Amino acid sequence: MFDVIQNRRVVYGPGTIRELPGILRELTGNTVMVIAYSDKADCVRLAVHALEQEGLTYVLDASLRGEPSTDDIDRLADIAVRNNCGAVLAIGGGSVMDAGKAVAMLCTNGGNVEQYQMEGKPISVPALPVVAVPTTSGTGSEATKVSVVYNPANKLKKSFYSPSMIAGTVILDPELTVGLPKDITVSTGIDALSHAIESYVSLKATPYTEMFSLQAMKLIVENLEKCVRDPNDVEARGGMLLASYLGGCALNAGIGLAHILAQPLGGLIKIPHGVACAIFLPYAMEHNVGYCTKKYCDIARIFDACGEDGSILAQEGIARVKAFLKRLNAPDSIRQYLPEDFNVEKAADIVLGATGHIKNDANPVTRNVIINVIRRTV
Repeated sequence: MFDVIQNRRVVYGPGTIRELPGILRELTGNTVMVIAYSDKADCVRLAVHALEQEGLTYVLDASLRGEPSTDDIDRLADIAVRNNCGAVLAIGGGSVMDAGKAVAMLCTNGGNVEQYQMEGKPISVPALPVVAVPTTSGTGSEATKVSVVYNPANKLKKSFYSPSMIAGTVILDPELTVGLPKDITVSTGIDALSHAIESYVSLKATPYTEMFSLQAMKLIVENLEKCVRDPNDVEARGGMLLASYLGGCALNAGIGLAHILAQPLGGLIKIPHGVACAIFLPYAMEHNVGYCTKKYCDIARIFDACGEDGSILAQEGIARVKAFLKRLNAPDSIRQYLPEDFNVEKAADIVLGATGHIKNDANPVTRNVIINVIRRTV
């Protein structure tokens, strides 16, 4: 048995941002809550102008700086409720889309976001319709029912989710990602790669999720380095945008050790999520390779390795991924992010407290495993 949660509509192609007014008109006759990464970005101006031309009213907030906090979500939801918003438009990276999904849920379910994140309050009412427009290629937030939010009260970055939180409509316009800076291109691209690899070897993987995982990996191998070499390559940007979306779809199978570490440590030591994934992914692969050798052989072949199924080819797959990360000049240590009072064992306890429910690795993740991996990356 498996349970699939997926978007109702996906619109892909250069220039598809122009489809936005018609889509929103179908969803609501009320004001649209627009959450964007910038009010000066060309794509945001284009979206807002299109709404104005169609006579759609909106409230624009572009105040998010980095990953959303519980305070941010409560504030944005209050704005949306006071303005009688009937839909949420999220234009930006994973942080903006996570915020959009959380705000849409809070508008209909009430209360404050900490109740859902930390206290397990049930999400019983469908969220407002959400239209997600990613401007980076990596998080896959547009394809998931999950929001990850930083809680300043306990310094945890923790997720909460509901089937009703998934964006109903997704616009994948590669022109919106053209010119993305190299460091963001790399970190978000590796986030997508970690989604694809970890979902593929997850204990909860199914034939349904596996096809998304493999295709996402293939697209990343074919396109990520092209995007780094030429930030204006629309075709390569389109390939990465699809890879990010498909990686998000694959997350129906869940995540593993790399994300078990990356998510809470992002809140604890302020390390960007994609950077953390790049650092921890090889260690996560090493941790699991002996328990799902055949799948690691499949990964090796995606990275152009040859040979018969077995441990040698599986290990070659890990070597190919490491080489790929090195060619991208991806970070390999958390050292620069560590505060002077950083304590590995306390950090391990925080990781377990935030993500101890994630048990998708074939090789179980224990406290000692977490401590050892953190120590190896310091």
